[in-house]
Amino acid sequence: MRIVADEHIPDRFVTALQSEGFDVVRAKDVLYESAPDSAILDYAVENGYVVLSEDEDFRKEVTDQSDHPGVIACNTRAKTGEVVSAIRSIERYAEDLSGSVVHVPGNWD
Repeated sequence: MRIVADEHIPDRFVTALQSEGFDVVRAKDVLYESAPDSAILDYAVENGYVVLSEDEDFRKEVTDQSDHPGVIACNTRAKTGEVVSAIRSIERYAEDLSGSVVHVPGNWD
């Protein structure tokens, strides 16, 4: 799974996912600091990445779109291991996240 992490995702999550073999990039590294959600989404679509975000506005923005690459809504208060385990399970059991918003480590709002 290829993941682009928005600016609200802690570095510890990115590092842990990378150490587990996930292809994870930070939006601020591949775009620029404070890139708008629309730019992150465009980057994800163009490059085949799922978006990892805590940003509720981001989730609302894509909810009305069915053509987005998928969003993993991340509870950044969760333990790093729980987030990694949940994303590993998503990768194992979900063939395609296109048009979906999945909450990790569980269903939270």
